[in-house]
Amino acid sequence: QEELEEVVAQEEEVGRNQFLPLRIKLTALASGTLAVLFMLCMTSVYLVEAQIVRNQLFDSGTSLAKFVAVHSAVPVLDQDWIPLQLFVQDARARTSLEYLVVTDHANMIQASTEPNLVGKRYQTPLRKDVIKTISDVTVSTVSLRGARNVYVFDAPILFQKTEIGHIFLGIDQAGVTHVLN
Repeated sequence: QEELEEVVAQEEEVGRNQFLPLRIKLTALASGTLAVLFMLCMTSVYLVEAQIVRNQLFDSGTSLAKFVAVHSAVPVLDQDWIPLQLFVQDARARTSLEYLVVTDHANMIQASTEPNLVGKRYQTPLRKDVIKTISDVTVSTVSLRGARNVYVFDAPILFQKTEIGHIFLGIDQAGVTHVLN
């Protein structure tokens, strides 16, 4: 009886201390390591691509703001606001620009995609933060009415290196977010 009980106890001891086979342990360890490395690599690729997309947007927005500022210089200098108002109305009708404001040297709004602002002094929207400055153009994020977040490009209108007004051009952040998603 003692011998039988000892044999049963040894069998229970062997069953209790049984370990996983080495090949299963190595497979689990390699799978876990690979999953962690994959996630780290995908995160770093996403962050790099997101920065590239944002820089592309900032460069394009800066170029567009400078282009509009250069072509607005003569009407602003002549104080001929009708061509600028027609240009801004056309941009709003085509929904090609999310936000566009043209101010004169006294910071009075002469043309805007939001018609109720025309004739008023330009009030800087609540800025979340200034992101960067690219050759005289300041890029910042702004919350507009309707809970829209836009990148606003603030470009001076220059005539013979003299500032005669400003262009505030806004590009919606939803497009960039959609691309990154």
